[in-house]
Amino acid sequence: MKNWERTIREETEKCKVTTLGEDKRYPYAILPLESRANPKYLNAITSGLTSMLAKEIKKANVIVGIEAKGFFPSVLVAKDSRKKLVVIRKRDYKIPDQVVFEHETAYGKKESLYCVGLEKGDKILIVDDIISSGDTAKAVINELKKKHKVVGIGTLYDRGDGRKIVKRETGISPKSLATIDVVNGKVKVLRFYPENNL
Repeated sequence: MKNWERTIREETEKCKVTTLGEDKRYPYAILPLESRANPKYLNAITSGLTSMLAKEIKKANVIVGIEAKGFFPSVLVAKDSRKKLVVIRKRDYKIPDQVVFEHETAYGKKESLYCVGLEKGDKILIVDDIISSGDTAKAVINELKKKHKVVGIGTLYDRGDGRKIVKRETGISPKSLATIDVVNGKVKVLRFYPENNL
């Protein structure tokens, strides 16, 4: 087991679980980037992501992060790889050249996302915290592909069938550092990359 794997497992499996959605049936893992992340964990996710995404990082000139929790890993990858960072926000800037993404979250909430920092010819690597249902990733990839080249997408975690759905509906195979699930009310790391590769 790599050092980053050990740290990610330890920090992830300490996380709390709540329930979300209108019927409160979706077991939601409150992961370190939305609760408490220590420097050792931040170093581990930076090492893991940059190693897993090495080929995609070489092809990209821009790292794109998705609000809110996707900001953290995207900043770490952009800084470590010396790439430009562009963010996708929940804020409507109300300007004509913004890109708008419509999607539904894994727990049934409809959202709009907005992006204003992309330029013609950008080669994009999307970095996010988790893929669950795949709806956010699908919406972002399909909209970005209309005017840009998307070289890949990498996440800290995946849960459920979202990665398979994204691959089937976008043609891009998402990479994830760790596959997780909620088992008996606790977060469990099931597999690490590359064992969880599609």
